[in-house]
Amino acid sequence: MSAPIRAPRRLFLLGAALLAFAAGCTLKTRGPALATSAPAPAFSLPSHTGETVTLASLTQKGPAVVVFYRGHW
Repeated sequence: MSAPIRAPRRLFLLGAALLAFAAGCTLKTRGPALATSAPAPAFSLPSHTGETVTLASLTQKGPAVVVFYRGHW
């Protein structure tokens, strides 16, 4: 009989612990949320390629959806 494989179980437990920690974290904003249909304030942010993107450049082509994701996991 071979020895049990423990690595997948450890990875699962580590993932579960990280998920529980992330669920316990709260996001603190600097101000109140925008109302529905309110225009977004002007901004510029780095894209996933490192280029600076402005709201004005995005909306020249039409409505824009801005998605934030956490990088460098």
